[in-house]
Amino acid sequence: FETAFEPVIGAERCCRLPAGAIARRPVCVAALPPLPARLALLGERRDSLPEVLGPEAGEPQLDRLALLALGQAGEGDESADHLLVSLQREGRVGGDLVNFEAIKTVEGAGSLWTTAGEDLKIGAGGTGRLIVQDQGQVQSSDLYVGYSSSGTLDIAGGGLVQSSDLYVGYSGPGTLNLDGGGLVQSSDVYVGYSSSGTLNLDDGGRVESTRGYIGYDDETVGTVVARGVGSGWTTTGSLYVGQSPSIEGSLVLEDDSSVDVGGLLEIARGSTVKVAGGRLTAGGLSGEGWIDFRSGTIEITGGDLSVGSRPVGSSLTLGTSDVVDVSGKIAVDVAASLNAWSASLDCQEFDNAGYASLSGDGSLTAQTSVRNRGVLTLAGGAITAPQVTNDFGASMSAKGAIEGAFANHGALSLTGVLAVSGTMTNDGTIEIDAAASLAQSAGLDNAGVIEMHGGAILGAGTVVNLPGDIIRGEGAIASDLDNNGGLIHANGSSLLSLANLING
Repeated sequence: FETAFEPVIGAERCCRLPAGAIARRPVCVAALPPLPARLALLGERRDSLPEVLGPEAGEPQLDRLALLALGQAGEGDESADHLLVSLQREGRVGGDLVNFEAIKTVEGAGSLWTTAGEDLKIGAGGTGRLIVQDQGQVQSSDLYVGYSSSGTLDIAGGGLVQSSDLYVGYSGPGTLNLDGGGLVQSSDVYVGYSSSGTLNLDDGGRVESTRGYIGYDDETVGTVVARGVGSGWTTTGSLYVGQSPSIEGSLVLEDDSSVDVGGLLEIARGSTVKVAGGRLTAGGLSGEGWIDFRSGTIEITGGDLSVGSRPVGSSLTLGTSDVVDVSGKIAVDVAASLNAWSASLDCQEFDNAGYASLSGDGSLTAQTSVRNRGVLTLAGGAITAPQVTNDFGASMSAKGAIEGAFANHGALSLTGVLAVSGTMTNDGTIEIDAAASLAQSAGLDNAGVIEMHGGAILGAGTVVNLPGDIIRGEGAIASDLDNNGGLIHANGSSLLSLANLING
């Protein structure tokens, strides 16, 4: 079956015909796809019963002007409504009759409905619904779900829909549901263009696009919710959540779903991205909106992450198994806070000017350096970097591990065992509590003050006490101690035990 015309599914006008009649003009218009597509269900009026047209009923043989009456008249009622088929220039599911609901299903491996380069409109005056399932396929130019009235597109069971651009909620409300491995491939995808748009991604349902827009025109609402392993949205370019404060854009990632943004993730003021068990990957972050992080993973592949400014906000809390992976810098601004419990942080550089807490058995790994200019608490876990610095005027309490060189210029308080694998220098203050110890393996040069309150300094490296500097208190220094002009003062109620004093 070949024609230059495209199918219409919907209604342009309505009349009443006797059962089995053939109309001379389109009436309650619905359509057939080009062969060999399977049409499982064409549509229905609220007071009619549609028939199924597909392989079981035999393939239709129509020329481009033919009309086929579908539907069932009531017994003895020659004025009952009918659903008719016509071939028009563009594809529609749901025509101009407001009380008309058209439903079309494309299903089965090898089933293909194509509009041959024309647009496909679902909900163009009447309510429209397109179902693509069981590996069925639909191809069109631009695809509108909710063109001028309510429209719904359901894709499941490995169904595939390909279009140029995709509009969910064009000027009528639109809903796109992807489930069970359903896939949409488009260039630009708009969820909430000039009306409300909703995109639901469940159980492996995915969208692949060049760019994405969640909420586009003023006063619109765009909502995207992804749930389940394999569910999500991938863009090679940028994803925009909201365009202005008058637009409400919402992106929610739950239950191991993922959103992968190759370009910039821009969140406008008044819009939000919620990560609650999903994975968010973006080339960079921008905008005056908010990221509401509950659990999961945030990965920034081409930029920095700043806690204390939008879109992250003034605080970020990470729980067990949560991951933040940033190709650039993780910065905690003044008056901002980062709290990580048994979480993993990876970055090029870490800079804390506010409050940062690393607890449990998590890790902070930086490719170049970790710098504390504010308050840093290490309560278990490990910091790994070529250089770790506790800056002048900064405060750090620690137990756990530092893998790398460690320079303390500020106030360092040991609350448990702190193991330092690299060389260590101190020109600030180190306090070692009674139940704490410093386990250094590459040496400690002290040019400041070490206050011991019953704890210990351990390890294979040599502790060097430089001229004018002090080690005092009580406890034990089990490492070799080279007192190179410094002061050693046992001033506690117990002894300060020295295992091996050099140049005493």
